[in-house]
Amino acid sequence: MSVRVSALAALLTLASPLAAAEIVPPADPLHAAVLAAATDSVADELGLPVQLHASELRAGDGFAFLSANVTHADGSAIDFRQTPYADAVEDGLFDGPHLWALLREDDGAWTVLEQDIGPTDAWYAGWPSAHGAACDLIFDGFTGC
Repeated sequence: MSVRVSALAALLTLASPLAAAEIVPPADPLHAAVLAAATDSVADELGLPVQLHASELRAGDGFAFLSANVTHADGSAIDFRQTPYADAVEDGLFDGPHLWALLREDDGAWTVLEQDIGPTDAWYAGWPSAHGAACDLIFDGFTGC
């Protein structure tokens, strides 16, 4: 048993760390692919066509973290009282049209693992560790996930 534990410890020690996340510029095809997946997911959640205006997109090791503002497809503001977020708006637990989303790439396709619009707190801080992504996916030097 101790030999197995020692072998496992050695393998874990030799395993390379997750690749550092990097900011993905808008001109990068990866930016468009991640934004398209997130847009579809948000549109499904809200039940209406939307447009995402990325503030920042970070990606690394098959994961992406997106920060974006959500509007109607024509760019106009959404009245979130007319969406599934109505109760949160009414209860003062909605902090604007900002989206946070964690995505994973599998075989060239991006899938939203977690998303939240208008959170009043940083619920997303634990997402990377919950899904096996590096903490710095959220921002450089972040280690608290």
